[in-house]
Amino acid sequence: MNRRRLLTLPLLGAAAAGTGALSLPGAALAAPVKIPLVWQTQLQDNWCGPASLRIASSAWYDEDDMPGQRELANQIGTDSNGSTRYQMLYGTEYIFGRYTYELEDVEDEGGLRSSRDLREEFWRRIEKSISEWTPPIVNVVVPANSRYKPDDWTNDHTIDHWFVIYGYEPTNRIVYILDPASTWPGYDPDPTYGIRFDYLCQLVMKAYLYAF
Repeated sequence: MNRRRLLTLPLLGAAAAGTGALSLPGAALAAPVKIPLVWQTQLQDNWCGPASLRIASSAWYDEDDMPGQRELANQIGTDSNGSTRYQMLYGTEYIFGRYTYELEDVEDEGGLRSSRDLREEFWRRIEKSISEWTPPIVNVVVPANSRYKPDDWTNDHTIDHWFVIYGYEPTNRIVYILDPASTWPGYDPDPTYGIRFDYLCQLVMKAYLYAF
């Protein structure tokens, strides 16, 4: 892969708004902060990890230089159960080099919903990661009956899933997602959508990756 791109400030306002915006009643939205990424659907039902790594790689590399999902799945050891948090960390090292991403393991803490301090730390890391064009890669556990799942998810069983955060809106704390499973049954058919930050925190039960 070619060397890292020259980076500029994230896009602001209408030019960066894209699709998948989520608004809350009675509050004016601040300008969203987003970075442009290249979306690709996951090629197998257990490849959300490799697909998310590939999406994240588009922050740094031209599309012709991005690794393929099969290459990433083989490299990190994705199997029928998907990709573990440590395999995903290795995947970021393979793509970006060491000390670019760091793994935050919150499972032993009871997930982000267990602590306001953990949630506030997560928000700060989202802001920092987006500012450094190193999009967070997040694992969510989404029960079928969860009131916190994204609006257009229709899953009828618990889903353990990786996706990428590519932006945020600071006033109402909306987080913008690029989801590699969007063409698969049970998921939002739109590959990009917004979710309230407080809802997302209810779903992050295991781990996430963010800019070192």
